Amino acid sequence: MNQSQNVTEYGNDRAMRVLFLSQYFYPEQFSNNGLAAELVKRGHNVTAITCVPNYPEGKFFPGYTNHQKRFETWKGVDIRRAWTVARGRTKLQLIANYLVYPFAAFWQIVKIGQPRGDVSFVSMPSPLSQALAGVFAKKLWGLPTVYWVQDIWPETVQYLLGLQEGPILKLLDRICGWLYRQADLILVQSAAMPEMILRHGVDPSRIKVLPNTAPSFFRPLSAESAHAVAREIDTDRFVVLFAGNIGESQGLSVLVEAASQLDEDDDTLFVLVGDGRARADLEDEIVARGLSDRFHFCGRHPETLMPDFFAQADALFASLQEAPNFALTVPYKIQTYMACGKPIIGALTGEGARILQESGAGVASPPGDANGIIESIRALRALKSTERIQMGNRASQYFEANFSNRVVFDTLEQALQDAKAGVRQ
Repeated sequence: MNQSQNVTEYGNDRAMRVLFLSQYFYPEQFSNNGLAAELVKRGHNVTAITCVPNYPEGKFFPGYTNHQKRFETWKGVDIRRAWTVARGRTKLQLIANYLVYPFAAFWQIVKIGQPRGDVSFVSMPSPLSQALAGVFAKKLWGLPTVYWVQDIWPETVQYLLGLQEGPILKLLDRICGWLYRQADLILVQSAAMPEMILRHGVDPSRIKVLPNTAPSFFRPLSAESAHAVAREIDTDRFVVLFAGNIGESQGLSVLVEAASQLDEDDDTLFVLVGDGRARADLEDEIVARGLSDRFHFCGRHPETLMPDFFAQADALFASLQEAPNFALTVPYKIQTYMACGKPIIGALTGEGARILQESGAGVASPPGDANGIIESIRALRALKSTERIQMGNRASQYFEANFSNRVVFDTLEQALQDAKAGVRQ
């Protein structure tokens, strides 16, 4: 089915042509995928301009290069891949990856020709520089642009690159402020973020909250009905499972420290599903400390299999490093965990911790606090199985009330319509 057929089938007289700009898209596992696919289902034409897939491992996925599979269609989304520098494993490669995309993406917009769209939607986990492609399109063709900010800049890049106060950071701050002010509408993923953007002189009326949701296949499953690859996990032990990017920002070395302090007769098993730039170092640390029997690495698997892995766990784990900007964010995995109705152990502060406490869906301790994680594990183990089930049920209920597909997609669709109408009035 092509996109014009979608518009006819759904009878959407408010149909938009959406230029979806992000470095991250299918087959990478991001919430972008579900948002774009849902917009198509609702009758909109969506063209995604993204990178050659290389996240999180930092190398191109098999079958994809700057010369292969640059153009494809996925769930009705027309995907165009801009020329890409892979993230690699060094800071220099990551900087190159960040800098090349907006210009390569803009070249793809140029090649589309007219009409290029009714509105551009820039979905921004790091970096903020992705917005440049949308700003260029706005300046040249009057295309209104909407940002969806997941990471606050320049604070995030300051942390990632270890930048100190000085001329470089001041310049970055000015650039980021200018980029924020170019947007017709800025959507942020948590209620704590607007204040950090307002300081750049953005009109408060142009900032709205759009939280993450989880694709509809994230749902509670029984351990017995899960896929065979997930059933390889030893469920005779108390399983604490982490799923997602294994990077520096996640601060997963705290699990190694926690594992080293567990009692000898404690059978807790830490399961990690995913991959990333920090995985090799983490595995080396585990081996060096003689803790291999307490960890099980499953590698990267399709996002559609995550509920199968979650079903094997007694608790799901989410963490971020200690940093002021991370306290403002709610990791996407929190929504996916909640949708699957499992208790959550968080090594989080700020918004993530607030949601766990407010929902009654789990327990939280400060980032980097191994003792706090141990106490959280003991607290959950002390509960009756029925009490852990009730905790998981509270997670599902909170997800439906605050992060459901209907709530999030309705908000997104209206925001895009508002931006489109605002520029043309």
